[in-house]
Amino acid sequence: MILNMAYFRQYGGRAHGAAPAPVRVLDVAGMPFEGPFPTTAELRDAPGVYVVADVRRGRRGRVWHVCIDAGMSERVRSRVDAHDRAGCWSRKAKGSLAFAALYTDDAAFSRVLEEAVRALFGPLCGDLPR
Repeated sequence: MILNMAYFRQYGGRAHGAAPAPVRVLDVAGMPFEGPFPTTAELRDAPGVYVVADVRRGRRGRVWHVCIDAGMSERVRSRVDAHDRAGCWSRKAKGSLAFAALYTDDAAFSRVLEEAVRALFGPLCGDLPR
């Protein structure tokens, strides 16, 4: 299943009168994940749920994102950087890899969200929920 890409604007923390900085947001199961980013450098090392997407490009410039993997971690960037399924991501990707995350300290919510993402999108790597 394809993930939806949207662009939002961030207004917090800017100088008075300054233009808001654009924030990339990937809509995953109705939740605003930060990303997708072409590398893990922009992921935070904070608790949350992550999605690994395959960015595919079609004719006429059409771009879409296919869920390759999803998970949760206390340290998202560290987990993705050293992930045991990274080889699977590379093998399954038909385009380029991208990464997105939703950060939360609520472990129960993270578990539910990860299971929902896996159930909705059937990622190509990792286990599907029982």
